[in-house]
Amino acid sequence: MDTQRIDTASDHAQKTLSGGDGAASAKQPSVVRHDGPLVCIDRGQSALPEQGYDFLMETLGCDLGSELLGSSKEEYGARWLREVRLRFQERRYEKTWETFLENGGKCGGRCTYWAILQVPSDRSFDLHVHPCFEVLHVLRGRLYERRMLGPPLSLAEEEGKPVREMAPVDLSGLCPPPDFRDGVFQEDTINVNEMGSVHQSWTGEEGCIILLLWAGGHCFIDGACLPQGYEKGGCCTESVKD
Repeated sequence: MDTQRIDTASDHAQKTLSGGDGAASAKQPSVVRHDGPLVCIDRGQSALPEQGYDFLMETLGCDLGSELLGSSKEEYGARWLREVRLRFQERRYEKTWETFLENGGKCGGRCTYWAILQVPSDRSFDLHVHPCFEVLHVLRGRLYERRMLGPPLSLAEEEGKPVREMAPVDLSGLCPPPDFRDGVFQEDTINVNEMGSVHQSWTGEEGCIILLLWAGGHCFIDGACLPQGYEKGGCCTESVKD
């Protein structure tokens, strides 16, 4: 299986998972990206999360335990699919998932891929928009968030553009200003961030490790583009852009 390691290595991941000082000593989040294409969808939908399972096991080089991942990749794949479909149904965005499958793993005109994100303790990602949907499974620790309520933003005009070339998102003129709600993704949570959803996320003292299915990158909102009266969440020592 092809992987591309960015600012990390499998022994770093092993140390972090086993309770060593990897998460505490790292200054920035690190990403391990699966650099091959997504498994062919026509082999059956279950083949997709099974690929994520194989990537996770190969990259981290350790067993996370049957309670977290199940006794086999087949069991994990069935659970992942079940929970992802439920999350899309709860948000009434079933068509987004169906279109993703029909387009061979593309969302918003962008290719998606598997990645493992390791976020050290007390780090905050600035407020951002998701240019594509993102499926996350919190493997260790917790991920906290402050989420903008209401329908996702429309990003139709930005479809297919590389994330770094997308037009800035300006929420400063929204009237009335949007409401936000704080929440937390507990360990072993599988959840979905819809395309166009807006939130800020951060870690506490335990940090976190996440398995992602995403298109890579976020559209960050800061400075004069922030909603009126927005207050940053978390008590974090450092803000992270990417």
